This record gives sequence, C-alpha cells and structure tokens, in this order.
Amino acid sequence: MDTWQKVIRTQNLIGLPDEAGRMAEFSHIIELECEDEEVKLRAKNMLLDPEDGVVYSRWERAERNKPKPVKLDEDGNPIEEEEEDPENVPKKLDDLLMVQRIQDTDAYLDEELQHYNLEERPAMDDFIIRLYNHQYLKLDSAGLTTEELADAAEWRIRPDKTIPLRPTPK
Repeated sequence: MDTWQKVIRTQNLIGLPDEAGRMAEFSHIIELECEDEEVKLRAKNMLLDPEDGVVYSRWERAERNKPKPVKLDEDGNPIEEEEEDPENVPKKLDDLLMVQRIQDTDAYLDEELQHYNLEERPAMDDFIIRLYNHQYLKLDSAGLTTEELADAAEWRIRPDKTIPLRPTPK
C-alpha cells in the first residue's frame, strides 16, 4: 500500500480534498532522465551561500557574476546609465566564500542514488503504467538549465499555448 500516490497524497503535495472530499488527480508526470554521473556532477557544482542560506548552481553563479552589458548608441559609443539602487542589485557570488552541503558529497550521493535506483524508481513504475502516454513525459535533462527544462516540459505538455491544459469552467 505504500504507493507513490499514497505518499504524495499524505504529504499534501497535490493539495487537500475539495469541499466534496474529492482529491486532485495527476494530469501529468514528468520524469527528468539523468545519468548518475550527471547527478553527481551537478551536485558537486552546487554551493551554499552561508550569508543567505541559498544554494546556487554553477550556472546560477556564472549568470549572477556576469558583467552588466554595456549599452551602445547608434554611433557605437557607450551610453551612460543611472546608478542602480545597491539594494536592488544582486550581489556577486564568490565561490571561495561558499560551502558544499553534506547532501552534495560523493558518499551521500552514492547512497541516495542506490536507494533511488533500487527502491524508489521501481515503485514509480506501478503508478506510471496506469497513465496514458501523453500524461507521462520523460525528458533527457543532461546539460540543460532549469529554464530550458521548464520550457521543454511546457512544450511537451502544451504544444499549442492557445489551448488550456484542462477544460475551463463556464
């Protein structure tokens, strides 16, 4: 009885029952396919900023630390811009001041990946097999940013943005 659906429902991950006591049902499940080595590589590049407690990926740190692009006029001369309010400017991230979480170490990841591959992923198969093909989507996530993954998932779920995901009430 310890199915994924039961676990998800008991943790209220898809919401509480409505007024009539009906539970929400899954419309889609998206599985991000990623080799174990890719998971480890991504995790090794995750660092925690002890100042704000936020975990940043290598990509997020690189984006945050990019110099602000210089705007040019039609003659190719730099345009003077107003100074931004320092409170609204995201701070630069220094890798040397950040720390790796215990969850991102090789030993911890090896244990978690083994548990996922032997216990959790096979348990999902019983749930996934009951879904229609268009409800279960598997995306290869290797090398993609979170934005690229979100865009790919949205396109697979709703290739035509003019059509709603579910019928709208009248």
